[in-house]
Amino acid sequence: MFSKLQRLKSNQAIGELFSYSFWSILGTLISKLLLFLIWIVVARLLLAERYGEFSIIRSTTLLFADFVGFSFGIAATKYIAQYFGHDNEKIKRLIGAFLVYGVILGILLCIILYFTAGWICVNLLNAEHLTKLLKYTSVVMLVSTLNNSQLGILRGFNLYKEITYINVIHILCSFPVYVLGTYFWGLSGAVVAYIWYNVVICILAQYVIRKFCKNRNIQPVYRGINSEFQVILKYALPYFLSMF
Repeated sequence: MFSKLQRLKSNQAIGELFSYSFWSILGTLISKLLLFLIWIVVARLLLAERYGEFSIIRSTTLLFADFVGFSFGIAATKYIAQYFGHDNEKIKRLIGAFLVYGVILGILLCIILYFTAGWICVNLLNAEHLTKLLKYTSVVMLVSTLNNSQLGILRGFNLYKEITYINVIHILCSFPVYVLGTYFWGLSGAVVAYIWYNVVICILAQYVIRKFCKNRNIQPVYRGINSEFQVILKYALPYFLSMF
């Protein structure tokens, strides 16, 4: 009887693993394919030189945002999955902590990029004329860093199907903005579309988190989250240093 129960649990675990893997791979394939199509259209509209400048702006912001934000996302997945279904009070504080510290970290990176954009463009990129556009994309620091925490929370809850939906919907919402923005306003329009692209996924992810928490009666707690910061930092800091 005990052996049969073990086999049932093992089969269930394997089934869940394949299910989560399937949705994760499917979401990645669809989003990457659609994003690849977007880059083809943008490249054809901007032509080589302008598209190269756009790629530099995008790569610079991604470097800043993913440098710190991705380590928070990994930590969110780890701790949410660890306590989900066992300690709801801990989960409430963890969600609040990851969202609040994601915002704080994003604001800090946003300020740093905004005030160093001129120096970066002049001394590193040798493209002073891109300073204003790089300053615009400092907004991406806030939403992208927060989004790493949001997606980490969703992965911790095993909401891979919902993440797939988020990726597809946000790409579909971004496609017309990229095309129309680039067609009518060139490089500036492409940069604005890039900002919109990051804002949309942040809004969608937050909506899914709120809906899931409401259905499970898990209300995020924002008081007393300082106690969770040391736990988060203990896991996120080594990952951050390895990326550095």
